[in-house]
Amino acid sequence: MSQFKASLATLGLKINNLLGINHKTFDLTSEQFDIFKKVYIKHLQSMRPEERRKRAIEYIDSIIWDSKEACLKVYYDGGECWHYTKAGEWY
Repeated sequence: MSQFKASLATLGLKINNLLGINHKTFDLTSEQFDIFKKVYIKHLQSMRPEERRKRAIEYIDSIIWDSKEACLKVYYDGGECWHYTKAGEWY
């Protein structure tokens, strides 16, 4: 099991939904997907369990690299958007 999947499992999220998910799933480079995984885990760790469940991977609609802002924009079903930076921050 990858470290990413293991981290999600320790947060109480189902990892079965991650089968086959990789950088190509969201049309990202490998480096961009690495940024996503690193920041996503930190972001989820900052939340209460009920908030985490709302942001499980199956609720991510799209992830887009914004070259102007040099960050990933993670869009969830319903329109919520988070920015993930190379520095490991989110806003």
